[in-house]
Amino acid sequence: DDDNLTPDGQHLGNRFLILPEQKVGEVGKRDLRTDISCLVGLFYYFLTNQLPTIAIDEYNQKPHQRNGAKEIIEALPKHQRDIINNIFDVGFSQVIDKRWQTVQSFIDQLILLQQAEPIVMDTANKFVDLIKNKTAQQDYQDTKYAKQLLL
Repeated sequence: DDDNLTPDGQHLGNRFLILPEQKVGEVGKRDLRTDISCLVGLFYYFLTNQLPTIAIDEYNQKPHQRNGAKEIIEALPKHQRDIINNIFDVGFSQVIDKRWQTVQSFIDQLILLQQAEPIVMDTANKFVDLIKNKTAQQDYQDTKYAKQLLL
């Protein structure tokens, strides 16, 4: 008979970011990955000054794909924009198993963003050098060798 209790069937929580597992009847599905997605939401808010609110809107768009936020992200340099879009694509996924699974995986993406540098290829020679450097790396050679074994 306490009027201060949340009625049965009513959503409990904040309205900053509502994820599928936070809907009524889905309480048992909430776990650490939900909290990581909220951290992604905070990063989104700091970057765009907009609330993410829901992971997917009525137009099937994630917060970073909506007007306003999209323009802010598009104004960033491409090498940063690609990483940021990936962070949000994964972080706002509807399927919890496709989101960031650990805090460290999210932090690693933020470090990658912080350390990202643009690839400058203002001449054909720099482009050729880039290809030579990439193909000379051990992981490329290992992959190339493995493909030869399979053929």
